[in-house]
Amino acid sequence: MNPRLTALVVDDSPVMRTLLSAYLQQMGHHALAAESGEQAIEIFEKSPPDLVLMDVMMPGMGGYKAAARLKEISGERWMPVMFVTADDRDEAFVRGLTAGGDYYLTKPVHFASLQAQILAIQRTLQLHHDIETKRQQLEAYRLASEREREVASGLMRKIVNADLLNDPALQWWLAPAEQFSGDLIACARSPQGKLHLILADGTGHGLAAAVNVMPIVEPFYAMTAKGFDLGMIAQELNQKTCSWLPVERFIAATLVAVDFGNASIEVWNGGNPPCIVLDGAGKLVHTFAPKHPALGVIGVQRFDTAIEVFHFSSPCQLIAYSDGAIMSRACAHQKTGVNGVLEALIDTAPEQRMERFKALVDAGDHEDDVTVMMVDCVPAHAARHADGIPGAPLASHPGVCSFNLTLGAEELQYLDPVSLALDFVQRLNVTRSHHAKLFLLLSELITNAIDHGLLKLDSAIKQEPDGLDRYLMLRGERLAGLTTGQIDLTLELIAREAKPALRVALADSGAGFDYRRQLAAPGAPDHAHPHGRGIALVKALCASLEYRATGNQVVAVYELSAPPGSALKTTEVAEDSRVCSFA
Repeated sequence: MNPRLTALVVDDSPVMRTLLSAYLQQMGHHALAAESGEQAIEIFEKSPPDLVLMDVMMPGMGGYKAAARLKEISGERWMPVMFVTADDRDEAFVRGLTAGGDYYLTKPVHFASLQAQILAIQRTLQLHHDIETKRQQLEAYRLASEREREVASGLMRKIVNADLLNDPALQWWLAPAEQFSGDLIACARSPQGKLHLILADGTGHGLAAAVNVMPIVEPFYAMTAKGFDLGMIAQELNQKTCSWLPVERFIAATLVAVDFGNASIEVWNGGNPPCIVLDGAGKLVHTFAPKHPALGVIGVQRFDTAIEVFHFSSPCQLIAYSDGAIMSRACAHQKTGVNGVLEALIDTAPEQRMERFKALVDAGDHEDDVTVMMVDCVPAHAARHADGIPGAPLASHPGVCSFNLTLGAEELQYLDPVSLALDFVQRLNVTRSHHAKLFLLLSELITNAIDHGLLKLDSAIKQEPDGLDRYLMLRGERLAGLTTGQIDLTLELIAREAKPALRVALADSGAGFDYRRQLAAPGAPDHAHPHGRGIALVKALCASLEYRATGNQVVAVYELSAPPGSALKTTEVAEDSRVCSFA
């Protein structure tokens, strides 16, 4: 059904005004009348009509000028003007359309012609109305979408914790194909001072891809804070991906751990392009190939946690990037793929590599998200790690609080006792100045119990050429084949000389070792046998260190200093203490 119109009839002839008004009313429309252009403008400003029938020749303001003025007042709203005149010349018709007219009707007016043109105007007005309705709906949708995107962007920034990306060792660049990026970079420092990083690339791009990578952010940060190693973090992220995402969705991921103190780079690369390591002169010194499928492709039981380790003896730079880079055309070399990236960055100074990478990708010419991170692997960065950032203060007089853990051979193959112990320590609200030392203490004691007590590994292997790699390989093989043995760990918050302290008691089922020889002269380094210095390090950290039995039992006491007058709510901690037994 066509809408009822309000039409303004403008004519200096009363007869013509009456006739046209009658025609319009007969067709079911409402008619307004004006005898001049000036009066038409006055009526129009008070009550805009849907249609204007305009005479051309009138005293004062003529029809052409009045029509132009009415069109100006209408603005973006379409308001049709039909010129009604006795002048049937082509020149008059052209002038009328040029002046803003939409229709042209000659006098004497034929009712059928007027009716046909009114029907055409109704259809066009209905079309304009439908378009305007759709436009308003789209505008409302756009505004709602903008608000949702702002909320989503803010949420993602908080989840990713972009402030941590300001680490002095890291440079990064992200160029999304759409407003949201399916690529993600996150980094954090572990309790032992390692820099942990992840570059993740979700399937597709845009908001859907961005949502896909969100579930892996929180476990990455949480496990890094608790001191888990890279392989265990990758395993947890894979489990999250398998649990959360549909089967057709997966996440290519590169996990990196840079240990500045020990000058090592660890990488787990699942489905991303190879990571490259360049020295200061731009020479390629190592490549970390993608040895694993993307997260979510393989189930938990068959997932491979093996990491690749590279030891650097001089400053170098690790470069990791998403596949969006190798799928875009290299501007400078007209090459695609990994070779294009390598040719662009090799022989380039470190401070110029990021800009060279951006030029290679050409941010305006890529259909997928592009992300790159460059990590300066220089031992000096280890000193920049924040040590001594205060956490919640520790109690002067701790309450009863203990942690007991027993792990058998099977559990040791997939559980990390160091991380479990650190989780307990961190729940004590110990100031962060103690975290790195406690990590060294716990990792040294627990690693010795497992490696030497249960696995019967000899530290002297590490001094051989490629000894560390061989040591780690043997450790993995023996741990995978371990069928008997266990460790028992107890952590207890105690008071030592009216000061808070952590008591660590550890026992393993191994044969023990000659601890008396190791403790005989802890301050004198043995250059012929540099291994075995861990005991001296632990003794230097602790207020007391006592080995018992055959050396397969050890008790260490570590003092937890606290500012005067501080207080820790140990009752809350005690409620959260746990006993884990898997023997």
